[in-house]
Amino acid sequence: MHILPASEQLPVNVNPFYCWQGDAGRREVLFYRLSEAYLIRHPGLVDFTLWPSNQKVSAVPVPSISDTTVEYIFNNQIQPLLSSAQGRLVLHGSAVASPDGALVFLAPSGTGKSTVASFLAGVGFPLLSDDAVTLLPGNVSTQVQPAFPGVRLWEDSLDALGLRGVSAQQGAEYSEKYQVAAGGSMAYCESAQPLCAVFLLSRGDGIDLNLKPLSGSEALVSVLRNSFFLSFDDRPKVVEHFARTRCLLGDTPVVELSYSTGYDQLADIAQRFANMDFVNMGPVAHPSSLHSP
Repeated sequence: MHILPASEQLPVNVNPFYCWQGDAGRREVLFYRLSEAYLIRHPGLVDFTLWPSNQKVSAVPVPSISDTTVEYIFNNQIQPLLSSAQGRLVLHGSAVASPDGALVFLAPSGTGKSTVASFLAGVGFPLLSDDAVTLLPGNVSTQVQPAFPGVRLWEDSLDALGLRGVSAQQGAEYSEKYQVAAGGSMAYCESAQPLCAVFLLSRGDGIDLNLKPLSGSEALVSVLRNSFFLSFDDRPKVVEHFARTRCLLGDTPVVELSYSTGYDQLADIAQRFANMDFVNMGPVAHPSSLHSP
């Protein structure tokens, strides 16, 4: 990545073809197609221009935004998009290791996937990755790759999990999250693990802990919705992305995990996982084709 001199963000003469919501829906990220490149705008922060064909990236921050913030956003949001453009499947989630393999947690920003992974990493399920989970084909099964040994947590989660004094540092200028390094009570797994199960997190006030297996297109679409992907405007690449996801997911169980807002049920989740036979949860039939809307 090449960071260019700071400049105010100017109007773009084309409409964005896609937008993201940031942490807890707090900030939009706008995607524009510019000939052979993509412009990804974080309003009030930085513009990234990506050339996927040669993996080049330039960044133009607005005045007063530090290079540290630019690099923080690049590592957490732009790099996963580049990996996806290289043909890798990168999911927006967190992952931990179990005796049976990797457990992946997917959810929109602010839903608690990093909190769940952090708690589990302290009770026998070492952390594999946070925010971006990369799946690669293996000789026998799909492999989940280890990533940066740390998590990003909101301040209330930091306190609830007792991690404030464990290598916790304030995040970049645009985020109130803290970066927490793994180690000590938060175990970390350094080796790739076979994909074992995918959990879609759903939480709300007063919800009982519940696990609901998903099947068919419901499971596949849920995973696709939680993937990093850049070329929404390129139909052949969309079809290729769908096929790659279906192939790597294989017959992996996809389960909706519903639990109550707060932290009281985290120990119950860990207990369920400790007693769960992931290998014999049963295969899920993911469709070989899916009609586009």
